Amino acid sequence: MGVVSALALTACTAPDQPAAVHLAEIAPAAGDAAVPDASIEWPEAPSCAALLGELAALDAERARRLDPLTAPLVVTSLGHDGLPVRTDLPIPEVAPAATGAAACAILVGAPVPLPAATDTVIGRRTVHSAYPTGTKRRRNPAHQELERELAAAERDKAEEVDILRTGDPLLDLIGTVAGGIIGGIGAAAEQSNVRAAEAALAATPAFIEDPILTPYRYELVELEAERRLAVPVALHERDLGSTLETTVTLAERRRFAVGDGRHPKDVEPQHAAGAAPVTAAELAAWRRARPPIATSVLVTHLAAVEPTAPAEPGSLEATMARLSSPTAVTAETAEPHPPATGKNGRIGMPEALTAAVDAILDTPEPAAGPATPPPTRLQPDNLVRAGANDHAGFYVTEEHVLVPAEALGHSSLLVVRYPDGMRAHGLVELVDETLGLALVYLPRRGAALPLQAAASPAPATTSEPGLPWRRGDSVAGVFVTDPATSGRRWIDSPTLGRFVAELATR
Repeated sequence: MGVVSALALTACTAPDQPAAVHLAEIAPAAGDAAVPDASIEWPEAPSCAALLGELAALDAERARRLDPLTAPLVVTSLGHDGLPVRTDLPIPEVAPAATGAAACAILVGAPVPLPAATDTVIGRRTVHSAYPTGTKRRRNPAHQELERELAAAERDKAEEVDILRTGDPLLDLIGTVAGGIIGGIGAAAEQSNVRAAEAALAATPAFIEDPILTPYRYELVELEAERRLAVPVALHERDLGSTLETTVTLAERRRFAVGDGRHPKDVEPQHAAGAAPVTAAELAAWRRARPPIATSVLVTHLAAVEPTAPAEPGSLEATMARLSSPTAVTAETAEPHPPATGKNGRIGMPEALTAAVDAILDTPEPAAGPATPPPTRLQPDNLVRAGANDHAGFYVTEEHVLVPAEALGHSSLLVVRYPDGMRAHGLVELVDETLGLALVYLPRRGAALPLQAAASPAPATTSEPGLPWRRGDSVAGVFVTDPATSGRRWIDSPTLGRFVAELATR
């Protein structure tokens, strides 16, 4: 996990008035603060609380140069799943069992998640991309060129040096000897060329595998999300048996790009400047994760707490037991945080993104007045049937029917059966694998069913893929097969309308 690179600190003055630590930016994780060779001694103070005051008053550079080997102060994280501590100040971190041996000990209790500000939706766009569904093989031009070079080298090797005969025995003898020498040199050179060509040919693949890319689209939502924790902390002084306690609120806000419909084999990067690309599940995991708390934050907050009366003997064990429980701090004792309104005019979106990302922006506001009746299924005689398994489909224009993508075969033609029993071949014009739907052109015109303008929630019961549901005289939506779960997924009429409108762009 990244660590805090910028902190906005507001000191607290009492345990019931905790301050918030805003994690303004998350940088790549770094190790503990390095101690230069020229380390300095720890300041002297009459008490642990005074020591923290001295540390808080030191400038950052001098504080980092404190020698951890002589530190009178330690820090420990309590709880079954304690909060990680980042020692940007050289305060040694020890196990809970070793805390009692230190003169001064900072105790970090079990953190409690707090209600965070609702997510601010920055923007939403449709990303057109592709993913590989296979490969196709073609001859490698480089391999073919090397084959030609090898054939030429072998032809050169086969050619012999021919010496012209003069008829003079002495001259012919000299020519024969010279020809043998020249031929030997030439043969060696040609043999070297042949071997080099053979080696290059063996190292070059004969074929190139090109991926077969299937285009598709998905919705990308950019948003700012927040997570907040209330952390009980305490300072225990061994000699006096006294304990100071307060609560620190950690708040972190980051920008994300949520693309749940992105195919896992997508070949293109998910571009979103300044935003971390995640799925809804990864965003939920980020909310549950616990950011580290820096020792400088602990020192600053505890130094601002007014000392209280010494606790009873044995208070260290009692304090550690209390802080180890997640109930040591509640939302009522933490700093209140008002909700934030996103750019879409709504109060954010749900903390758990369990539905499709479309719900972030497209969920309609509930209408006033009596409850709207649920959609009803259209009768089978209003439908066409497509593919080998007779999947349901219906006209959305006079020439195009909407069918489930699972009805398609391996061809761009699709067999369609009309309500009167007549069969025809339709041409597949548009496929959206994210929606699980396709638009097919038919030679026989039909009456298009109107699409409802407003979104409708999914009916309580499901139906076969492609079967239209209606409210009044218009289509409210259809169910499709979700490839991830093999169950049914509801596609409402506004989404269908945007899909049909893509025909005009082709």
